[in-house]
Amino acid sequence: MVDFVVGELDLPDGTDGLRTTTRSLVLRIREVLLRHSWVTRAAWCAPTPHQSAVPEAALAALAALDGLGLDADTAMAVYGTVTAYVHGAVDSEIGLTQLLRARGRSSREEARAGLASQMTWLMSTGR
Repeated sequence: MVDFVVGELDLPDGTDGLRTTTRSLVLRIREVLLRHSWVTRAAWCAPTPHQSAVPEAALAALAALDGLGLDADTAMAVYGTVTAYVHGAVDSEIGLTQLLRARGRSSREEARAGLASQMTWLMSTGR
């Protein structure tokens, strides 16, 4: 199932430079994870064909780092750091959305308005 979901990614070709390609890749990963929120908690035990294609696309983007003398392991560490950040941020976004829904809130603004009096009280305690 994870491979099927990852197969939905429209991977950038890496020809737009590091920043543009990386941004495009992480936004696309975010879109897929938001559509399939369970994937952030799924075990990625064994690499699958689609999962292998994602770091390959990232490495194409990371080719722009060639002038820095990074070896393949370091380039993959850069990729891993960026994608771990995206997965964590999306997981937090999904968790917050689920929490808001569970509490009958439809937006962050609505949650802030609903919690305003409690937050005012908490801030008045000086702690």
